[in-house]
Amino acid sequence: MVLHEFISLEVKQGNDHDQIGRSRMYGQYNGGNMKKIRQLAGSLCLLGVLASTVAAAQEDERTRIMDLAASMEPFSLRVVGPPVSTPEWLHIDQPFWRDMVGELSGDKVTVSLQSVTELNVPAGDAFTLVSRGTYDVADTTANYASGELRALDGLDLAGVATSMDAEQRVLQSFAPYVAEGLQARYGVKLLGLGAAGAQVFFCDGDISGLADLRGKRVRVAASTLADFLSYVGATPITMDFGEVLQALQRGIVDCVVTGAMGGNTAKLTNVADTLFTLTMGWAPKVRIANGEFWSSLDEAQRAWLQAATDYYYARVALPVQVENLNQGIWCSVGDERCSAAGEGGVEKADLRLLEPSEADLELARKAVEGAVLVEFGKACGPECARTWNETVGAELGVRIDD
Repeated sequence: MVLHEFISLEVKQGNDHDQIGRSRMYGQYNGGNMKKIRQLAGSLCLLGVLASTVAAAQEDERTRIMDLAASMEPFSLRVVGPPVSTPEWLHIDQPFWRDMVGELSGDKVTVSLQSVTELNVPAGDAFTLVSRGTYDVADTTANYASGELRALDGLDLAGVATSMDAEQRVLQSFAPYVAEGLQARYGVKLLGLGAAGAQVFFCDGDISGLADLRGKRVRVAASTLADFLSYVGATPITMDFGEVLQALQRGIVDCVVTGAMGGNTAKLTNVADTLFTLTMGWAPKVRIANGEFWSSLDEAQRAWLQAATDYYYARVALPVQVENLNQGIWCSVGDERCSAAGEGGVEKADLRLLEPSEADLELARKAVEGAVLVEFGKACGPECARTWNETVGAELGVRIDD
């Protein structure tokens, strides 16, 4: 099992990469570096070509979606989104549903958008709201409903996917099984899946590594993370995201596991003193549609909504999530590369940066093998575990033992 794919965040002050970057910026090359300059010029030309190719592909996708809209009848939909304090709501869902949908549909799609915060309900209720037909579509977090559908946990087992690329492969391989489960349990159509930011630790108190979480109370939002933390001796505490700031401030919990950007915009930087960047998961997002609503759309409308959702995840959400991952960490620890401060509630703070050591990674490996995989296999059942092994397990070289 490989657990050492930890995503390269490049957050160290004054590392080699950063020094090279400053040298390029200020032109500090001597004659002996001309070969490097030529190599850099070639690399920059290649990057320019790649950027142009990506931009052209994106424009082709937009054109295709707009062409689909041109041949369909207008329709409206009611959408429930994530809490207002989350980066997904601030930077992704509001811009997409309130602005971009009009462009992509030629104003043929009318959207009524509300956050679960505005409805004063827990974020996990989004599944029930769509299942009952109160809303037509929801953008929410997959593991919020894992208590009702354990297969959802299989999209994001704590400590298993330690890079964004690995998590994307997990989502793609396990999506068909999850889609069947959502249809059977809630009567909803799975429209799309995407990774959010890396789930890391905002802590108040003296910690120098994973072993120091023994005896600490840690807020979690997923049962597999609770299994992981219990293995290392911590006490997992489940609570809604809206409660975490006061809980950390009052000492009800010692650490909060959440996305780097989400923790910053939720002002955890005001009460925490350490950011521990051991990746615990990716809190994958799902878009689901009420089954009756989906059936009420004609073929052209369904094709447009699916294409718009695919565009949302690949061209809207993913680039923002990657940027938020870096900016969430850089701004939280006061790194000079923080450029998002002052935007969407982001603040530049001065938390102590604690990166995972080899000892942390080894303990994480033991927790995954000794608790996370074992407990998920029991909770999900033999068929689910077998499917997970054949899909996610085969992708990442991990296996739930029979």
